[in-house]
Amino acid sequence: MRNTKGLSTVVTTLIIILLVFVAIGIVWAVVQGIFGKAEDKIDIQSLCMGVTLSVEEATCTGTPLTCSVQVKQFGGEAINGVKIVFSNAAGSGTGIDDTTTAGPISLMKTYPSLTPGTTGAPTKVLVGAYFTQGTEKLFCSQTAEGEITA
Repeated sequence: MRNTKGLSTVVTTLIIILLVFVAIGIVWAVVQGIFGKAEDKIDIQSLCMGVTLSVEEATCTGTPLTCSVQVKQFGGEAINGVKIVFSNAAGSGTGIDDTTTAGPISLMKTYPSLTPGTTGAPTKVLVGAYFTQGTEKLFCSQTAEGEITA
């Protein structure tokens, strides 16, 4: 009489094959996550490589205080926007996003009527370009700095 309590060889082989496929799927997901993030970093670095911004003029006047910043782009890809950060003598300040750029800043672009949001008069302005990927903003590491005149 045969012992029928154990698993058959066919069922055992199928379970082992199924476990191998599950293990391959887990390893694949981890590898894709690692290489996918590296690919995004390479992509933003290549986009930013030729982008150079310059603060041509920055002024703040009036009550309430409003500022105007002229930014010039030299070369590079069509950027999606710039972040403008005003800072006062103490180094604190706020940033303003401009998403209206949508392309190269042809020769020069003026951002009028900006409210700097700093305590005290801002003395410096920092401008950085960014690209968008879906809803995420990918900022370039290069920035341009300018002194604010009255």
